[in-house]
Amino acid sequence: MNSVTSAEWQEFVTQRSRKLPDPAVTEALSRFQLVPGGPQNETADACIHRGDLTIDGDFVPTSWITVIDGNLHVSGKVSTQIEGGDGHVTLVVFGDLNCGSVDNDWASIIFVTGDAVVREWVFASREDSSMVVGGDFRTPIFIGADIWVSVGGSVEMEYGYGYAVALARFADAYGAPQVRPTYGWRELVMKLGLGQGRIREEQLMELLEERLRTTGSLLRRV
Repeated sequence: MNSVTSAEWQEFVTQRSRKLPDPAVTEALSRFQLVPGGPQNETADACIHRGDLTIDGDFVPTSWITVIDGNLHVSGKVSTQIEGGDGHVTLVVFGDLNCGSVDNDWASIIFVTGDAVVREWVFASREDSSMVVGGDFRTPIFIGADIWVSVGGSVEMEYGYGYAVALARFADAYGAPQVRPTYGWRELVMKLGLGQGRIREEQLMELLEERLRTTGSLLRRV
């Protein structure tokens, strides 16, 4: 990856987004403040990777703001939880995302212009975070709570706690039709083996966060 200034990074993303075939994706991306505000704006580490990127293992951006100008294939987890960081991470993928799982930190942005196929789970419910997929979105488990995923194409979510809305309603998601997982939070609790099915809905997010904190995954490891 090439290290650049935050201003150069922003200019690259702006110019690259204008070449996207779907103007709705370009419009959605333009609405985000991709570079953190305040003093960090001038000092933020920024990286650009040109071309497809394949990672054997987990992928955590090394910079606060990162763009992949190509497809991103990760065998393990994609996470915006930078070591020593405190949220406010931006990851933009100008292409498709294919990975094992996704863990989005608070006030962080994951923006995929193409399709996103996540083989195990997506955790995207932390405060002030955002996740946008310009194409199709598929995952067995989606945790979004009150923070939805905006999707330009089709949506497939088997288990979950949260919902997706059409990218066309990105600017006015409240009141928009919601696409919810096939199975809700009770079935999710059973699938993940949380509390032997005797927990209350208001306990769910705390238990999920605890499992992530202690194991690094939402899934039970045997």
